[in-house]
Amino acid sequence: MKGQTEALLQFLKLPYVLDQSEPAQSLPSSISRVDGHIVIEKGKCCPSAEAAADRRHAMGGGTGLNYFQKKFSDRCFDVGIAKQHAVNFAAGVPTEGLKPFCAIYSSFLQGGYDQVVHDVDLQKQHVRFAMDRAVLVGADRPTRCRAFDITYMACLPNMVVMAPS
Repeated sequence: MKGQTEALLQFLKLPYVLDQSEPAQSLPSSISRVDGHIVIEKGKCCPSAEAAADRRHAMGGGTGLNYFQKKFSDRCFDVGIAKQHAVNFAAGVPTEGLKPFCAIYSSFLQGGYDQVVHDVDLQKQHVRFAMDRAVLVGADRPTRCRAFDITYMACLPNMVVMAPS
């Protein structure tokens, strides 16, 4: 996990260095928690950092934004259970000079893909998507298949896609 966290921190260009003396077991145990802690660190050093996610997953802890919400409740927005609105909301935030993170389950981002293309990518809006649950899980239904997320995001001209190993 330490290598994944450092890669994400470098990608986000945070003025934050992991304490190398920190025992490995104290690092976050899931990518959702890593995402949550990265957004908190960004929030500490960047007052314009904002976070948005839909109700079921952000505030319940599924995407890790519950940690950010506890520290920065005035900068964390629950957009309800509305995947397209979550993406549109995040796309509008940079127009006011803010730097949003949009935490969303991978399968739900598929439902907001038109907004990702038209309102984020083609408009060159600086939105960071934290796609959670971007894996194949045998028990999931076909409508929850998350095998396409890297491909459908990477084909966009202005999108940078990263995934932990």
